Amino acid sequence: MTLLDVTETKLDTPYREGGWSLRQLIHHISDSHSHCYNRMRWALTEDAPLVKSYDQDLFAAMDDYKTAPIAWSLTHIEMLHHKIVYILQRINGKQWNRCFVHPQTQAEVSIKEMALTYAWHSMHHFMHIKNAL
Repeated sequence: MTLLDVTETKLDTPYREGGWSLRQLIHHISDSHSHCYNRMRWALTEDAPLVKSYDQDLFAAMDDYKTAPIAWSLTHIEMLHHKIVYILQRINGKQWNRCFVHPQTQAEVSIKEMALTYAWHSMHHFMHIKNAL
């Protein structure tokens, strides 16, 4: 079974008590990894840029997270991951240490840290989806 075979009812059911639906989760992964991609590019082209944060719960409450087809976000995630991996395979040693500044914590986040964080993020939510199915 693939996610595209899951019923609309199942997609719109929270995967845990008080949590997002599977549909919201899939759209969240797409948006979150889009932010990763942009932050990586800014870190590679600017000196410690201050990036924009966003409220993931407010994003998840928007209508598109609740109604848009998951195929759009699944395709977006796939293409983003190809682009992210393509960039990461080509950066040199010093570039792994390039960073951005997160506006909420004022912490510098290196590309190395970001790559590890988003790899974890993918697996973390994959397990939510797997357990829900």
